[in-house]
Amino acid sequence: MEKYYILKKMPNILSALRIVLALLLLLWAYLDQPIVFVINYLVCGVSDAIDGPLARKYNATSDLGAKLDSLADFTFFCLTFVALIFVMKFTIDTNTLLCVFIAAAFKLFNFIVTKVKFKQYNIMHTIGNKFGGLCLFSSVPVFVLLNGFNIIALIVLASLMILPAIEESIILFTTKEYDVNRKSLFVKKVHTEE
Repeated sequence: MEKYYILKKMPNILSALRIVLALLLLLWAYLDQPIVFVINYLVCGVSDAIDGPLARKYNATSDLGAKLDSLADFTFFCLTFVALIFVMKFTIDTNTLLCVFIAAAFKLFNFIVTKVKFKQYNIMHTIGNKFGGLCLFSSVPVFVLLNGFNIIALIVLASLMILPAIEESIILFTTKEYDVNRKSLFVKKVHTEE
């Protein structure tokens, strides 16, 4: 019984752990430990990849879990950006910085709209958001180990973040009920028969 209880709490524990590990990214960046930074970063990513499936497998999904997951994702994204730009001093040209800023502004805008319109803090788990996030996630270790950004790769990544954010904006403005797990603008909630 106790083992099952722990398994039901594991998704939220992993999300909370991701917040702590995201804070540690700043330390590894400051101490100039790129290998430890990448390992810590990958552990954050794995925790993000498995918390949702674990919650569904053990019937442990909850509003708290969804909010904690979104907060952990947002914290992880922001602190990774801070570590790369302000601690590791990676440089970005103005046009690329503008693309990154637009992507971040859309994400923040959607976060605010979700709070105002639906009274909750969440980021939708659309296919586009997941794909863009996977591309962004995969690129960071490469940039860290190569000790810098590739400008073309950054512009492509920013585009992969902007397009799903625009899709999410459209969904937010055209729907009356919020569904954090909506797959895309073109796919509404999938109903399963029980």
